[in-house]
Amino acid sequence: MGYNIVPSDQIELRNDALGISYSSDRTTIFSSITTDILQARENLINLLLTKKGERVLNPNFGSELLYVLFEPNIDSLKEVVIDIITTAVERQLPYIVLNEIDVATFETDPNLQNSIRVKITFSVSSVERNAITLTASNSGRLTVE
Repeated sequence: MGYNIVPSDQIELRNDALGISYSSDRTTIFSSITTDILQARENLINLLLTKKGERVLNPNFGSELLYVLFEPNIDSLKEVVIDIITTAVERQLPYIVLNEIDVATFETDPNLQNSIRVKITFSVSSVERNAITLTASNSGRLTVE
């Protein structure tokens, strides 16, 4: 995969960016984020996919979610996942309001054989809502939508 190198005098600077998105499915590595709900989404993904103790000089940042997503798929796993997400968000991202956390397994969705799907609906203000979906499959692959 190649990238185009653009001379710095041809780059359009924007003053309204709140942050950057790391998605690599675009033509550039980084893209600007200009709304608070999209920045909160990136922050939430970063929090949940960072293992606790992994961040240098901030060992309390992160969650234990990656440790339990690939555990045996039993009934109590749903409560554990919900508790991990809720605790991490309350502690690290208190401005995010978790509206709903839906954990789907093979018992609730027959299409998820040996997989688990976690859908988190959240908001930053009372008007804007967004959602992320984490899917862990038996191949050890974790996808974020």
